[in-house]
Amino acid sequence: MKKRVISATFVFVVMAIMIASRLLTPYVFDVCVLIAGTIGILEIVKALANKGKVVNENMASTYMFVLYVGIIYAILSKGTLLQLLLYFACVLVAYFILNILLSLSFKDATKTEMLRSNYTGTYRRYVVLKAFRSVGLLIYPALLFALLILINHMDAFFVSKTISSVAVLIDFIIIATFVCATFTDTFAMLIGSKVRGPKLCPTISPNKTISGAIGGLVMGIIGVLGVYMLYSLNAGFVEVIELLGVTWVPIVVFGIFAPILTQVGDIVASMIKRKCGIKDFSNLIPGHGGIMDRVDGLIFANLCAFIVTLICLF
Repeated sequence: MKKRVISATFVFVVMAIMIASRLLTPYVFDVCVLIAGTIGILEIVKALANKGKVVNENMASTYMFVLYVGIIYAILSKGTLLQLLLYFACVLVAYFILNILLSLSFKDATKTEMLRSNYTGTYRRYVVLKAFRSVGLLIYPALLFALLILINHMDAFFVSKTISSVAVLIDFIIIATFVCATFTDTFAMLIGSKVRGPKLCPTISPNKTISGAIGGLVMGIIGVLGVYMLYSLNAGFVEVIELLGVTWVPIVVFGIFAPILTQVGDIVASMIKRKCGIKDFSNLIPGHGGIMDRVDGLIFANLCAFIVTLICLF
């Protein structure tokens, strides 16, 4: 328990420094997300390999950087979010084709993989399945991590002559997302272990309970509302909210759905680990597992944060 507390404190301090660094430059935050995202991808690659589902590790390690290049290029060229979405789609297709071409080019190595993984289907089917598995990692977790970087730079895509800066709103959304995910995960575990009761999804994660899920949801909502109340004391935040015409609706949507998605992300990660026959994605963080074990819920909450950001700004 002592090791777990020390590790949790260290992770919290790192996250706090990441967020605080945005006051000086957004790029330190970007680098931290890039590193965490790449490590998370490689953790899943190794988990899949444990089950005989091979993915090109070298190619997977480039996913975050390719997505990041697209985001930065869109910012520098004053592109639109629609163009960025098209770029992501092109990257997805390109990686799918590249995976197939690599497998076909190294036919002997691919057949050896088939034998090691005890795959009994055809060679062509294996090549296609491997390609789908590879681009699947480009969506989960790479794209979910990239959403956090995109939110970090969302003000670059917002053009308004009447509102000079929306940075304070983006600060709120990022901080609220981190607080929400932390509150949801922590209190779901604490309340679930104390109250217990019926299991939430016994076949996927036997330790999760309905009481824990409800407790995590309530505390996640409280976390978001707490951050909102603190920011309401900031005159700049209040001014931006009024100029944008933001009502209570997106805040409530954020407060409710971010904790839900946080728990969905936790369940998805648990399902992957169970199918791969592992307890943790790695032992990088003593007492907690790997990067993906810590941010599995956060990256899903990014979906809600991104949507709320779009609602507020556009």
